[in-house]
Amino acid sequence: MYFKSDGAQKQDYREIDMALPLLFLLGTGAKIFSQIQQGRIADAQGRAEQRLAERNALVEEQNAKAREEKARFDQLRHVERGEGILGRLRAALGKSGARLDVGAPIRVLSEQAEELELENLLIGHEGAVEAAQFKERAVISRFKGSLARKRGKAARKTSLLRAFSTTVGAAGTAKSEALFG
Repeated sequence: MYFKSDGAQKQDYREIDMALPLLFLLGTGAKIFSQIQQGRIADAQGRAEQRLAERNALVEEQNAKAREEKARFDQLRHVERGEGILGRLRAALGKSGARLDVGAPIRVLSEQAEELELENLLIGHEGAVEAAQFKERAVISRFKGSLARKRGKAARKTSLLRAFSTTVGAAGTAKSEALFG
């Protein structure tokens, strides 16, 4: 077994004592760097989430526009079909010999026209409701993106405060333990 003399052992302790400040600085620097990096990463993540939310909002707005256009198209098709239905009904009533300008035939034609108009209005209303839902999802997506961005900024600021606190705490520790000078 190898034993060192008291003088050699004291030399080892002096070398360790000299290395302590350097180790302390390296450890503190690594901690500060890590805290700052965490903030930068959170900030970048917040920006990325905001960009994604904006993209999703644009898609929802495109969906709303497409749904409005489809409703208009469906309404036009319904009007054309309705004109055909009314035409066939007039032809059938005329073929039966009934007068189309009085009595039951005019009531039948009028009720059919009202029914077709109500269906057309319903088509437009359903399209408007669905488009409004798409637009609302776009608003919500943008709001979520804005919140993500704010969280990222707050995390970055918090990390800088932590790094500053670590620096101040390390300076206090170094002074109290007389690591330097």
